[in-house]
Amino acid sequence: FSCIKGFLNRMKVFNHKFNNLKLDEWKCNTLILGTFNPENGPFADFYYGRIRNENNWSNRFWPSLSDYLISIGHIKKKLVPGNLDSKISLMKELNFNCKDLIKSIESDVEEKLVNGEGFSDTPLMLDSNIIHYNTNFIIKYINEKNIKKIVSSWGKGSSLSKSFKSELLKIKNNCPNTSFKMFSLPPFGRPLMSNLRFGKILFDELNY
Repeated sequence: FSCIKGFLNRMKVFNHKFNNLKLDEWKCNTLILGTFNPENGPFADFYYGRIRNENNWSNRFWPSLSDYLISIGHIKKKLVPGNLDSKISLMKELNFNCKDLIKSIESDVEEKLVNGEGFSDTPLMLDSNIIHYNTNFIIKYINEKNIKKIVSSWGKGSSLSKSFKSELLKIKNNCPNTSFKMFSLPPFGRPLMSNLRFGKILFDELNY
C-alpha cells in the first residue's frame, strides 16, 4: 500500500489548455481531432496555434492552410500567429472546428516531456499515466452539430496507445452518420512536404 501511495504522490496533473474555451457557435461540417495541448505548455491561442521564437508557427496546420488559400485567391492575407480572431473567421467560413480527445493526464514523467519538449505523443500514451478523456463530450458534440466528417492530426497514429484507440472506437460506434478519416493525413506538426501541398490536402479534407 505504501508503494502505491508513494507512486500516486509523484503523479502530477496536466490539464488541457483549452478545457474552458467555448468556441462552438458556428456551423461545423468537419471536426479535426487531436490528442492533447497542456495548460502549462508553450503559448497557443488555439489548437495548432503554438508559437516558436515569438512570431513563428510551431505547427504547420495554420500556415499551410493560409498559404494555399492565398495561392487560390480564397483569402488575401496570411494568418498571423497568435491572432485567434483570424482563425475563428476562417473556421466559420470553411465550417470546421478542432477538439482534442484527452482532457487531462495524471503522470509521473518529466514535466517538460508532457508540456511540450519535442511535442511527441509518446509520453502522453504511457500505460502508467491516468488519462481522462473527452469522449462523451465529443460524441455529444458530433451528434448535436451533425458533423459530417472527422479527420485527425496525428498521422498514422503509430504512437497512440490501446486505450486511446479504444476511445476512438467508442466515438465511431456512437456516431453512425459521420465518416472517419483518422489515420491517413500527414502529421500536422511535421508533414514532409511544402506548405502549399499540405495546405491543399487540408483544404480538400475540410471542404466537405
